[in-house]
Amino acid sequence: MPPTTVMAFQQPLPQILVTGTTGPLGSAVALAVARAGFPLRGTSLSKERAAAWSAKYPEVAIEWVTIEDHEKAGTYDEAVRGCSAVVHVAGPFTRMHTKGDDIMIAQTRGTQSILDACAKETSVKRLVYTSSVAAVHDDPHLGTGQGKVYTEADWNPTSWEKGSASTGEHMLTTSYCAGKTLAEKLVWTFMEEQKPGFDTVVLCPATIYGKIPQAVTRLSDLDVANARLYAHLLHANETIPSDPHPSFTNVDDAADAYLKALTWPKLSNQRYLISSGSYSYARVFAILRKNFPKQAHRFPEIENEGLPVEPSLVTDASKAEREMGMRWTSLEETMVQTGGALFALEETDKS
Repeated sequence: MPPTTVMAFQQPLPQILVTGTTGPLGSAVALAVARAGFPLRGTSLSKERAAAWSAKYPEVAIEWVTIEDHEKAGTYDEAVRGCSAVVHVAGPFTRMHTKGDDIMIAQTRGTQSILDACAKETSVKRLVYTSSVAAVHDDPHLGTGQGKVYTEADWNPTSWEKGSASTGEHMLTTSYCAGKTLAEKLVWTFMEEQKPGFDTVVLCPATIYGKIPQAVTRLSDLDVANARLYAHLLHANETIPSDPHPSFTNVDDAADAYLKALTWPKLSNQRYLISSGSYSYARVFAILRKNFPKQAHRFPEIENEGLPVEPSLVTDASKAEREMGMRWTSLEETMVQTGGALFALEETDKS
C-alpha cells in the first residue's frame, strides 16, 4: 500500500477547492480534506446553504464561493484561483427535471467550466473528478448487461441522442446516465488534446449511502438517493422494489477514496470504480427490521433476511482495493447508519 503522504505540496499545505460542498458527497469530502490539514475552499448554490453547513461544522475553517449558475462559462474561475488542487463533486440534479437535455447540459457544461478554470490557473496540479457507475454500466432500463461484471474498462454505450429522446418514467435515469458518461468522456478528451498543467484522477462512485453529513433539518432537504430510499421505506410492506444500479458506496469509504485521489501521486490519470458492494431492497429492509426494533412493523419478514444478495450486475472495485488500499464498509453497517439518520429526521419532522 503506498504511503498516504501528500504529493509535491509545500508546507504550509496549499488550499484545496471542493465543489458541491453542501451535498452529501461534497460534505464528506470537504470534511476529510479539512481534517487532513488542508486550507479549504468550498462552493455552494447559495449563501444560505453555506451558512447552514458552517453552522453544523463550526470547527471547520472554510472559505465559501457562491456558484449560482453551474453551467455558465467561467463560473468556476474565481473559486479555482490560487488553489493547488480541485475536487469536483458538483453536478446539480433533482427529480424536478422535465427534459433530458436539461440534465445533460448541466453535467457537460459544468464539467467544461471546471476544466477551463483549472487550465487557466497555473497553481492547479491535480483535478479529482467525480463521475459515476452510471458512466460504466449499461443503461439499466434496456435489459442489457444482466449478470455482467463491470470494470474501469467499461463504458455506458449511450449518446446525447438517447438521453435527449428519453421520455416517461425512465427519462431521469436515462438522461442522467447519458450526462455522466458524456461529461466524463469530455474530461479524458480534454486531458488528451489540451495537455493541461494538471493531471486528473476520475472516481466513479455508486449510490451514496451511510451517514448523512450535509446540513439537513427536514426530510424535504434530503438528497435524491436518500429521498428515494425513504420513499421506499414508506411502502416497504406493499412492495420490494428492484434497483437498476444495485451498487452502493458508503459515504465514509468515498471520502477516504477522494483524499487518496487528491494526495497520492501514483494514481495520476487513472479511473477507479468506488463501490462498497452490492445491495437489494429485500436485504436493506431485513437489515432495518432487525436493527431498529421500534420500526420493525414497517417492514415485511424477508426470507433468509434477503441473503444471498444476487444483484443483476456486479461493480468490480478490485482496482481501487489493489492500488488505493481501499477497504469497504459492509451493507449492514451502511444501512444502520442510513436508517438511524432517516428515522431521526422523521422524528424531527413530527415535532
